[in-house]
Amino acid sequence: MFNFLQRAPKASPAIVVEPEPAGPPPESAAASAANGHAHAAASSDETGSGTFENKTSADFTPLAGVFGQEAARKAVALIGKSKPREMFFVMAPRTQGHANALAGLLSEQAAALPKAVALAAVSGFDADKVLEILRLPSADAKALADGVAEAVEMLSVTIPAAFESDSYKVARMSLDEELRSGHDSAIDALKRRALAQNIGLLRTPLGYAVAPMHEGRVVAPDVFKVLPEGLKAGVEAKLTAFEAELSNVLDNRATLQQDHRGRMRDLDREVAHLAVRASLASLNKRFASSPSIAAWLDALSADLTRNAALFVSAARKCDGHARAPVEIAQDQALARYRVRLLTPLSDPAAVVEPGILDRASLCGVVHLPPPGGALAPYAVAPGAFSLANGGLLVVDARELMAEFGAWPLVKQVLATGSARLADAAAPANRVAVVAIPVDARLVVTGDRDDYRAFCSAGQDGTRTVRLITAFQAAIPLTRDIENEFAGRVSAIVASENLQPASGAAIAALMHDRTETASGAPLLSTDHDVVRDILILANGHAFESGRDVIQAEDILAASKLRADEGDLREPRAAADAAP
Repeated sequence: MFNFLQRAPKASPAIVVEPEPAGPPPESAAASAANGHAHAAASSDETGSGTFENKTSADFTPLAGVFGQEAARKAVALIGKSKPREMFFVMAPRTQGHANALAGLLSEQAAALPKAVALAAVSGFDADKVLEILRLPSADAKALADGVAEAVEMLSVTIPAAFESDSYKVARMSLDEELRSGHDSAIDALKRRALAQNIGLLRTPLGYAVAPMHEGRVVAPDVFKVLPEGLKAGVEAKLTAFEAELSNVLDNRATLQQDHRGRMRDLDREVAHLAVRASLASLNKRFASSPSIAAWLDALSADLTRNAALFVSAARKCDGHARAPVEIAQDQALARYRVRLLTPLSDPAAVVEPGILDRASLCGVVHLPPPGGALAPYAVAPGAFSLANGGLLVVDARELMAEFGAWPLVKQVLATGSARLADAAAPANRVAVVAIPVDARLVVTGDRDDYRAFCSAGQDGTRTVRLITAFQAAIPLTRDIENEFAGRVSAIVASENLQPASGAAIAALMHDRTETASGAPLLSTDHDVVRDILILANGHAFESGRDVIQAEDILAASKLRADEGDLREPRAAADAAP
């Protein structure tokens, strides 16, 4: 069995080891515990079984968990008071029972942490902001994502309807009429003045032209050539003057058309803005006190207004049929308006155990668009750091040391407070699209040997790794521990639906799990072994026709377990030797 009474190796000064309590163990009431079933009935002074005399497991209050559960809870309480991005090495024996107990304790500590701030990826809408990360409370994050989705769904109906309304059509016709009337009146006035001087303003396939007139008819070119030079010179001067005026009128028409397009654009934006403002009204009201969210909503409103044609063209493709919400949600043309939540909305904070410790798994990935394409928020897939935002990222020490580059990456992310996404097409490569803020705490788990290897491998960093000894492989045997042992046995008997265990059986089982180091009795905390022996002892008692597990059943079970190849770790006494 492992024992964790030693300090960390001195080879890693960057790792702070919290000292363990010193001093001799308390006086044990089971220092001379039951010595085999032949001595199970001996006096309490000789066997230490007086605590369990004339009792069975049913007489003790069941205690869930493993040995040292309360001490471990106090030890890991430091995590619940920690700041974001702190790192801990939590030490515990590698048994399933300890793993389950530690998982429960870490969940308790995550619940004690301050409420996490949710992260949401949104379109930046600016040329220099491809994506933007918003930080907001979890409840507000869901409200923002749902509210934007509802607004886009509403605009898919209201914007096309606004551009099909009678008021819009009348306003557009009025602008068209102003353009026509302004241009036609200028041409008509020029025609009248030119005609008064026998100059005609003619419309041709190529536009307008001026020509000499006589008695309402255009003078033919061959006739014009034979006119007296004086008369011809006067007509040519008039033609030149009216050509210049015509050119000015046509130039003014181009100006009128440009002004018309601008006024039409303003009309379209005004109509679209009214619809957008109505759809975002509730969101603007809710987030008015949040400057960053309010600023993004303003940018969203402006972009929706500019791109109202997306909704109009989509509606025209449907031939007047209303689009289903799922169609709108899956419309890639509207993907830029989705809000991508990167963190779970659960409360309390999450405890995340990543399966793989590479950049893609830890930091997340982004699916880059083809050249010229737009990057939408839903192209981002969050990693373990985001999923553990505000909570705990729990990794196994052996996996952390085995994965090449994992520890340097973890140190860098926690030191800088941001995680760079990996390229989905090449997960080993990071991209500069956006950096996701990191507020998780790191918890590295392992036994004593793992911690030694972690230190000797040069696992130093810019941040302090704090050691917490949660569960020890063996603990001093005291009267309180004897009672706790009986309570754990009672809980195992109840959970496994076993027959009651007699007091002598409990004493024999406790003796089987006790070793002595330097004169002090130490009780193994391997909860799994105790459970296994009780299950085997229950079967032996049943085969022997007993309805209560006795000491001889415990001894038979222990022998059977050893004969079947029990590969238990070295005893605590050997491991605790100086």
